[in-house]
Amino acid sequence: MLALIAFDLWRSYARDLREAERATRNLTIALEAHTSRTVQAVDLALRALAARPEALTTLKKRDANKVGALIFDALLQARLSGLPQVMWMTAFDTLGRPVASTDSATANSLATVSDRDYFQAIRSADAKARTFISAPFKGRATGRWTFVVSQR
Repeated sequence: MLALIAFDLWRSYARDLREAERATRNLTIALEAHTSRTVQAVDLALRALAARPEALTTLKKRDANKVGALIFDALLQARLSGLPQVMWMTAFDTLGRPVASTDSATANSLATVSDRDYFQAIRSADAKARTFISAPFKGRATGRWTFVVSQR
């Protein structure tokens, strides 16, 4: 009798394990697809913004003209509004300082991101990739776990 109970428990465990593995595989596939679509959406939004000559002109004028920075912030915000899965978007200068952002309070709390892997990977002279996805990290400005998709 004890052997039958043990066998039944083992069989139940094996069935539950197979079900958990199947559910994990399905979740992994769904997360991979969602992440891929999110990265593509951000890429399209940034490419569309970079294609607008007035956006680049206002970004170049940001130091001399605070209005230029505000216009670029607004252009970033317009792109972000169509991406509910993205927390915020920020443009950094070549030294890693924020120059425009959809979240100015968070961006202003960052002195520089020049030490971050996502900035160094894109800034590197031998960088072949146009896009870099960082490893998860705890953000200095927010204290929340996040990851960054950076682009050259």
